[in-house]
Amino acid sequence: MKLSGRSGSRHILVTGATGFIGLNLIDKLLKDTNDYIYALSNRQYLPNIYKDIPPNRLKSYLGDLSDFKSIRRIVTETKPEYVVHLGGMVDLDRSHKVVISCVESNIKGTVNLLESIRGLGVKRFVFCSTTEVYGERDAPFVETQEADVISPYSITKLSGEMFCRLYFKLYGVPAVILRLSNIYGPWQKKQRLIPMIILAALKGEDILLDSGDRIKDFCYVSDVVEALLGSLDSDKAINEIINIGSGKGVEIRVVAEAVVKETNSGSKIILRQGMSRALENKVCYCDCNKAQETLGWTPKVDLKKGLRSTIQWYELNTEKI
Repeated sequence: MKLSGRSGSRHILVTGATGFIGLNLIDKLLKDTNDYIYALSNRQYLPNIYKDIPPNRLKSYLGDLSDFKSIRRIVTETKPEYVVHLGGMVDLDRSHKVVISCVESNIKGTVNLLESIRGLGVKRFVFCSTTEVYGERDAPFVETQEADVISPYSITKLSGEMFCRLYFKLYGVPAVILRLSNIYGPWQKKQRLIPMIILAALKGEDILLDSGDRIKDFCYVSDVVEALLGSLDSDKAINEIINIGSGKGVEIRVVAEAVVKETNSGSKIILRQGMSRALENKVCYCDCNKAQETLGWTPKVDLKKGLRSTIQWYELNTEKI
């Protein structure tokens, strides 16, 4: 079944192609469209699941976003009509040690990509930011709220947003800015929260949480992929900032309990008070009404279904992460 009733094919450059959102996006594009995908990553290979895909449908490129010459060469060669910019560094550490890496990847990398596509007539540039930029603002987060950056990561993602808007104003680059909430699903790294909970439950190990009563907005990755695809088609979304999340807040402890129940695990949930990050907002979830208005998008996968699907994937694919 092809997406959005579209015919024909598009040429799409996906950065961060070997990240878990990138892998899910590429999988959807290959299965449900006739699009040509250029997969850019700083890792050498895409997974073997793509080994039987015709080479003209999917081409993999190795490149560092902070290296302008490398990125410009790849963009010049591929001449993408659409760009989905998922690449960058995700590290919520509040310390100085991550500053340079975040700046190089998330600011310099984004500017290099924008500069590389300038003047090529790209039809859409989708920039994936984060609801982390809302910081300690009151939930539900709405796009009209002033940002309140609380980490080097959130500072660099907000800077990326600002460069997207600048390149739209100066050069007409049709950018769409999506602020993603806490995304989970297949292919996510085992160091992230929900994979850590799932893997501990599958092993029957204690599940250690820094604070079980913190409330987060957990959105299943297939819903995020649909939002990304909607961004490619929506003219209303150009030069807009749009929240993408479940629109609901759930206590982390409740998520852990749901995983333990779904896996029939004997794991114990252990709360370690006082271990949260500095400036950690206790209640984080976003209002997604603007996504409905601009993209025609609403999340479809509830937490129970999403966790069940994610657990099933990790049961079969632990060695792949």
